[in-house]
Amino acid sequence: MTDIPTPARPVPVWHDTVAATHEAGHVAVALQYGIKVISVTIRNDGNDRRPAQLEVKGKPRSMRARSEWAVMLLAGREAERLYFAEPLPEGSDADDLEQVETVLTAGMPMYVEQSDGAFISARAQLPDRIAQLRKRARRLVNKATVRYNIDLIRNALLQCHTLTAGDIAMLRLVGFAPKARAKQ
Repeated sequence: MTDIPTPARPVPVWHDTVAATHEAGHVAVALQYGIKVISVTIRNDGNDRRPAQLEVKGKPRSMRARSEWAVMLLAGREAERLYFAEPLPEGSDADDLEQVETVLTAGMPMYVEQSDGAFISARAQLPDRIAQLRKRARRLVNKATVRYNIDLIRNALLQCHTLTAGDIAMLRLVGFAPKARAKQ
């Protein structure tokens, strides 16, 4: 009898569903803000280190664009919360949170003056800022049109594992009009 090789670590379908939902949250919110998505990939190879990848065009330059990028990055975990009641254990979005901090602190002054004239570290305000942006991400992900788009993107990712900008354009997404931006 011939032994049938089995993967060293089979990946459950659940893993794909969570990764697809997380990435679909990023993409749907990126499209809401007019952030150009080049590609999104979920991997089914048992490598938990980088099970998914989102590639977007450009870098945010203005304060508004940095806030929108941060919301887009936080939307993955909020999509998990919407679809599965609770997101995966802490750390499923560690890379996202690291990127949020990088985006928000770019060009940030070392200290800011408070209303009472005292100076505090600008980084000390970062947790509060991230909490505000997470609430914005949660509100966006809960909008019916964004949820609909998350469903379409998630289902396409589960079928294809990789979507390009052209693939995303072919989906019948609703409720957004990509914004033209002079400066990202």
